[in-house]
Amino acid sequence: MYKESGCRMVTSEKVELEILSEVSKVANSTLEYNVKLEKIVSAIAGRLGRDVCYVVLRDRDRDTLVLKAAVGLNPDSIDRVMLRMGEGVTGWAAEHKEPVALAVARDDPRFRLVRQTGEERYTSLLAVPILYDQRCIGVMAVQTVEPHEYSQDEITLLSTIANDVGGIINSAQLYQDAKTNLEALSALYDVSQALMSTLDLPTLLDRIARSSAEVIGAKGCILRLLNKESGLLEIKASHGFAAELGRKTELRIGESIAGMVAADGKPMLIKDVYEHPEFLNATGAVVRSLLCVPMIAKDKVIGTIALYDKEEEGRHGEQPFNDDDLHLLTTLATQASMAVENAFIFERAEDLAQENEKKAAELSFLYDVAYAMRSTLKLDRLLHTILTAMTIGGGMSFNRAILFLVNERTKTMQGMLGVGPSSAWEAGEIWSRLGDRPVNFREWTLTDTELAAQNESAFNRMAKSLRVSYEEETGVFAAAIRERRAILIEDAEKDPLAGPDILELMGVRSFAAVPLVAKDKVTSLVVVDNKFTGRPITMEGLRFLMMFANQAGLAIEAAMAYSNLERTNRDLKEAQARLIQSEKMAALGEMAASIAHEIKNPLTVIGGFATRLARKAAEGDEARYARIIKDEALRLDKILQEVLDFSRDMKPNLQKSSLRELCEETLDMYAEQLREKGIRVGVELSSEMGDVMLDPQQMKQAVINILANSMQAMEATGGREIRIRAYRDADADRMVLEVEDTGGGIPADMMENIFNPFFTTKEKGTGLGLAITSKIIKNHGGEIEVVNREGVGATFRIKLPPVREEIIDDVESEG
Repeated sequence: MYKESGCRMVTSEKVELEILSEVSKVANSTLEYNVKLEKIVSAIAGRLGRDVCYVVLRDRDRDTLVLKAAVGLNPDSIDRVMLRMGEGVTGWAAEHKEPVALAVARDDPRFRLVRQTGEERYTSLLAVPILYDQRCIGVMAVQTVEPHEYSQDEITLLSTIANDVGGIINSAQLYQDAKTNLEALSALYDVSQALMSTLDLPTLLDRIARSSAEVIGAKGCILRLLNKESGLLEIKASHGFAAELGRKTELRIGESIAGMVAADGKPMLIKDVYEHPEFLNATGAVVRSLLCVPMIAKDKVIGTIALYDKEEEGRHGEQPFNDDDLHLLTTLATQASMAVENAFIFERAEDLAQENEKKAAELSFLYDVAYAMRSTLKLDRLLHTILTAMTIGGGMSFNRAILFLVNERTKTMQGMLGVGPSSAWEAGEIWSRLGDRPVNFREWTLTDTELAAQNESAFNRMAKSLRVSYEEETGVFAAAIRERRAILIEDAEKDPLAGPDILELMGVRSFAAVPLVAKDKVTSLVVVDNKFTGRPITMEGLRFLMMFANQAGLAIEAAMAYSNLERTNRDLKEAQARLIQSEKMAALGEMAASIAHEIKNPLTVIGGFATRLARKAAEGDEARYARIIKDEALRLDKILQEVLDFSRDMKPNLQKSSLRELCEETLDMYAEQLREKGIRVGVELSSEMGDVMLDPQQMKQAVINILANSMQAMEATGGREIRIRAYRDADADRMVLEVEDTGGGIPADMMENIFNPFFTTKEKGTGLGLAITSKIIKNHGGEIEVVNREGVGATFRIKLPPVREEIIDDVESEG
């Protein structure tokens, strides 16, 4: 029996039974664990008549004592007050597993005042260990305001109650652990379902990081994957930290905690990272505890999952990770590794499918373009087709392409064709007009209009003006030709194969040069770029370009062979036609000369007598008849003279002459006739023209024939303007004389016959004028061509070689 001030006397057995009955009732209730503890300490304080009763339980992770329930102390201190084992009277009782009874607690040297609880109001203290299976799982204590000497019976009673309550607490903890494990298993199942629901790698990695942190209750998570190429651990996902992580985002194997885990393939649990100098903080935040586990797939480490600073619901402050957390995260990492490996496989399968699809598209493109290239054997059209395929959307989609003709003997390249826009504005117009329309290359061919537009484009004119020397064996063009491979220049300013000259020539930093090979010889070089889009040219694109170039080279080889065959066949036909024509003309000339001689003498007599009759006859029919006979005799004589001129050898008497003066003299002869017919004459005679070796009389006859032909054509059609130009063509090294009329042009079906003898469309005429002109020009070593504009007019262009010293010497020696 014991006595307490202000309280009635009770037997310890009765009190113990009452307390245990009430504790048992609370323990068997469905209340939450923390609420049960509060009910228990309230019942003990009430039955024992104490001012304070509290319970501290041992934290298995930190080996500390945490205030879990109290009556008479500050409620805010629950779960916030922690004592180390051996600290204060409570800690001493736990460490030594012995009760401590103090009438005045503050006088004991072991006492430690915790003001947060408000215990400074109380004087006495009785603390007894809560034991279960010889283990101290906590401390139960009572306090009073007034000093109180605790008897042995009171100590025994509280110890008995504490031990009985220990079993209840242990069972509750086991239940709580089981509940926690069940929740963890449920969470793992949910996480597993979530992870298996996606094969998108970035989404999956984000889910793993978030789920890992949420399941274990960590502040944050960083997930790293091993880059097989670099051998570095790279951060691929994070949760709970700012988007901007710390500087050290990549780790070598063995570096920092994550690197060590990846190296050993074993998890690490660190309660204080500051005790590990090898730790490198990549979170960008202040952290203390760390849990890191490896991600293993097919017995190989593929990455790590690291959690930082655990926070448990209902517990204040940062909590260290424990073995249960380690086991749970390891299990989760196993599931995550399987999901990541599946995502890798799916990603590789997708990449493979995309690669196969791309290759199929490339092969389809090559097949269709090959079909388009086979549809023509005309070299000009083929080259246009090749460069258009390189630049058109749906093809290789380069912005611009230039084809250079390679002359390996002179080590020069001459621009032959350019396809592409000449400005950003033009590029925008083209892309806006085409849009995303798909191109069926199998059915696609260049129309004559598109071909003409490409030939007349500003970019094509610029391309044709380019002439490049590649004498430097180290240059990009020389390297492409010598090595017969495509070369990519990513930055012309820095690449030693390019340099400032190439940069100025191309006007763009990045471009690619690819040779076209025909008959085992580089015949041309194509240069492509993306000047307006700025899209980088990749090595994959370069590979495809080279594949296409090989195919294009074969097509060019076939076109060149056909072109040579066609030219040879044409030359043979022309030679045969010239031979037949020559034989005909020889026979005709011989016959015509013989007939002309036979006719000319009597014709002269007829003309002479007609002239006399016309002079003697008075006005009337006889006089008119005589004049008609005279005029027709003169006309017939002129025809006979033309026949004789054409039939005999017209070897020119060459002398140094001025083509400018010859034109002026001819125009003076016809000035009056042109004025009478109302024909305006425009004259452009260059002052920079040199002299020409020619026969002035023959050449004047040739010009007169052309001028007369133009006058007759304009008289029939009502044309009123002739333009005569004379200039030097420096590129062709020729003196050029042009006669341009507005006589309606020449019908297309007659063009090939206009220089044939005896061909005429006039009612009167021998058809020998232009034939004689052509013969004169050819005998002078020149050439004559016609630019016909049907319905408008025609331009006759005479090209003569300039004066050369060796020609003058030959002429003088002959003289």
